[in-house]
Amino acid sequence: MRLVFLCPLFTHQYIMKPKSLLILFVWFITAGICTILALFIWTSFQIKDTADVHDENYSYNTTILSIGSLTIEAEIADTAPLLVRGLSYRKELKEGSGMLFLFPEDGLYGFWMKDIHSPLDILWIDSKNRIVYIKENVSPDTYPELFTPPLPARAVLEIKAGLSGTHNLKIGDLVHFEKNVQKNSLSL
Repeated sequence: MRLVFLCPLFTHQYIMKPKSLLILFVWFITAGICTILALFIWTSFQIKDTADVHDENYSYNTTILSIGSLTIEAEIADTAPLLVRGLSYRKELKEGSGMLFLFPEDGLYGFWMKDIHSPLDILWIDSKNRIVYIKENVSPDTYPELFTPPLPARAVLEIKAGLSGTHNLKIGDLVHFEKNVQKNSLSL
């Protein structure tokens, strides 16, 4: 028995014997298994790289910043694992504290409330240290909704919900950094 196989790259026919067809079938199955195995191994290394973001004792550098009458001691997230973790898994955010996310370039960075346990105010800050967007009282229940600013930002500050309104923060307000932070040419 012979199987006729039409090859679209050529104008002639190839005639394949059943043994050749079996070898081709085994080769494709082996290639598929190897591909799945390679993806599994690669994925396990990727998970290992970010597994430490769930560590309760994760440490951040801090900075003191002020916006109008509000003063915040902010933890700095400026590496991939820290940016991924953010405020996730925190039971609460103390009054006067927050998290400052620093990015290498201006962008429309979206934030969501995955694994966040308390509501937050989210402030996007441009490279000139001005607030370009504020999202107030973002509830953990909004996950998986993504909050994105209308203008590019270089940094994002997350603070306890309600502080933006209490201190009358608004778009255009200047953020002053009392403790110098040098990261990605942001003039902090």
